[in-house]
Amino acid sequence: MKRPIFTFFMLLFTIIARGQYFSRHDADSIRATLINIKANNSRIHSLLNLANYNITKAGEYKADLDSAAEFIRQADALNRQPRSNHFFGYSNLLKAKMYNEYGQKAIAKSYAEQATTILSGPEDKFYLFIACIELTKYYNVTDAAQLKTVDSLINKAFMLQWQSLADQKETAYGIVEFANIFIPRYSIFSKSWQESFLNKMAALARRVGDKADELWARQQVSQMHMSDGRVALAEKEVLEILKGYQAIHHPDVYFTYDLLCLVYMNKRDYHKALYYAYETIKSPDAKKDTAALINYFARFTTIYSALDNQIEGVKWLRKMQELAIAARQIHWIYETERQLSAFQIKNGKAEDALKHVLFLKRKYPPTTNEDKKLVAAIMGKCFAAKKNYALAEKYFMEVVRLYKLQIKNKEAQNGYLFDYSIAMFYLDWKHYTQAEKYFKQVLYGDPGVNTNPSYKNLFKGLFKVDSAAGRFSSAINYLQRYQRLNDSAFNIAKNRQVEELEINYDTEQKKKDIKLLQEKAKLQQAILKHAENTKNWIIAAAGILLLLLGTIYNMYLQKQKSNNLITYKNNLLQHLLTEKEWLLKEVHHRVKNNLHTVICLLESQAVYLENDALKAIESSQHRIYAMSLIHQKLYQSDDIKTIDMSLYLPEFVQYLNDSFGTQRQVRFQLDIEPIQLGVSQAIPLALIINEAVTNSIKYAFAPDTIGIISISMNQRGQDISLIIADNGIGLNPILVNMPLESLGLKLMNGLSEDINARIKIENNQGTRISIVFNIDQLQTV
Repeated sequence: MKRPIFTFFMLLFTIIARGQYFSRHDADSIRATLINIKANNSRIHSLLNLANYNITKAGEYKADLDSAAEFIRQADALNRQPRSNHFFGYSNLLKAKMYNEYGQKAIAKSYAEQATTILSGPEDKFYLFIACIELTKYYNVTDAAQLKTVDSLINKAFMLQWQSLADQKETAYGIVEFANIFIPRYSIFSKSWQESFLNKMAALARRVGDKADELWARQQVSQMHMSDGRVALAEKEVLEILKGYQAIHHPDVYFTYDLLCLVYMNKRDYHKALYYAYETIKSPDAKKDTAALINYFARFTTIYSALDNQIEGVKWLRKMQELAIAARQIHWIYETERQLSAFQIKNGKAEDALKHVLFLKRKYPPTTNEDKKLVAAIMGKCFAAKKNYALAEKYFMEVVRLYKLQIKNKEAQNGYLFDYSIAMFYLDWKHYTQAEKYFKQVLYGDPGVNTNPSYKNLFKGLFKVDSAAGRFSSAINYLQRYQRLNDSAFNIAKNRQVEELEINYDTEQKKKDIKLLQEKAKLQQAILKHAENTKNWIIAAAGILLLLLGTIYNMYLQKQKSNNLITYKNNLLQHLLTEKEWLLKEVHHRVKNNLHTVICLLESQAVYLENDALKAIESSQHRIYAMSLIHQKLYQSDDIKTIDMSLYLPEFVQYLNDSFGTQRQVRFQLDIEPIQLGVSQAIPLALIINEAVTNSIKYAFAPDTIGIISISMNQRGQDISLIIADNGIGLNPILVNMPLESLGLKLMNGLSEDINARIKIENNQGTRISIVFNIDQLQTV
């Protein structure tokens, strides 16, 4: 999004939230005196002022608007005989504001038009001024005819000579209302005019002692400075404004915290930006406005993205989406989904991301071209991740079509994110010419692109494009620019510490210089009196200096020798470590071969056995295979210390299924997380699973039924849970209560004790064996 458009929304939101005439203290005072007011006009005025407070107070609560409606009804009832046009016009003005808050724009416009007609007396200037400003909200300024009407209303308001109003506080409020229209209208008034206007308001507020309005006006000027790129000046100004708000304990200080957050985001000082982002949301008032709160949460997402902390960034994204769904903020629903889907795709869950965006599309259909663009871009990314490039390109071309339509309709658009997404798509597809086109379109087509935290990735992408095209000189240039930007976010804090150290050093050095000058003066006096002694001291000092230089040089040589020795020892240790890893792999390989030899011997022996002896041999074979497979996985893996159970267990279970020949009678359901275990835990677990699965296959299922055996292994914190369950006839209750009566159960209990696990065997629509244990950290290091 272009910087002026971004600044427009930031300014407009702050102005509207700040621009209210009555404080809570004023409203409480009016309520306290309302009971004792007998005069009709005074009572009407107080009721309408209470209505005004409830309409313009912070937050979006229907109860406040309902209270305002009741105050207006009471005021209208009192203003009947005789009717005062002053109060009647004020009432219609408040109704316009109230129905605007209700979302009923047509009714609000009608009341605003009536107010501008009714308010015609000399005492009505202030309310007529506000009514003209209110009426401008209901015209479409992109339409030439309606823009003329708006300009006419603004000119009328400007000509009302609001400077001459008796109540200077009303004058200050009038300027705030005027600012609601004037400040965002970049196409009409220059920035210098806007800044002059706000400085005048600050001066007026200072003159009437209105500290809050003075600080507010100064803060708008600081926002303009930041949008113009004068970030250092904005930082200095906003820090002073913050002190002012804190001194008067103003509840709106969270707007200033948010502005400081934006300042430091522009400076890429993300640690300070994060501090002020947290300060912003600490305010209870900041949490009342859902739309604003979503914006505040978005700051966290941007900051954590810049700091490469994806987990925290996703946490805030989910909070944003929950708020957006609760408030039915369609754009924010899809904006957060765009970023969440990117995280899912990065973690190999493109199918889940696609399903979720289709679900959201059905439940919250996108209505604007911007939101339709978001949906198309998300789906394009999902299909690209699934390597369905042709379908992905179709969705990305839909993004381009909608973007051109937005330009044609003069709609606000965000070209940066979508062009960047299309560029990355073509880069992944190895269509480098197209990728380069969109990368450069982002780089040179958006003036505000360099403030985006992902700006650095443009150069990384162009580096890959030029590398593929053989333009190595250009590729190196892009890589260097990427590396500089990548390091800058984390070097800022370090550089600032260096600057502080330099300032401290300079101060200390100046003190030393002053002291040195004083000593020189004394020394010169001594030289005049003791020239010969001074010469001797110089000779001695020269000797000491030569000795010192010799000592330093000797230390340098010793250090070089030590460094060379350390380097040699490190290389030797690395060689020994590599040798050790190969030896361990060879040991595992030989153990696996020996175990296979034992299995073969048992198979040979089994030919001459039958009944119980044969079964014992087969059980032993399965147990030995479980251990053998573990050693096989160890020597085949780069990590020779641990086993990935999500790879090991499916292969082992398939072996058992093939061994018993139960593929048609028994189905396996596996849910194994990628958990790394050492040998001391993996082997006992494999033997436990062997015993449990063997017992289920042999005894759990009736001959004509299809059995299901489910195995799941999940990790929660330091606890790992292994569950083996079947839907068979269940275990004999006697064996459940007396586990030592069965050899298999004896083995499972004994093996569980070996790994300090808790084992639980129960009948629950079949047999269910639960084992809970902790990872042996020493085995996984």
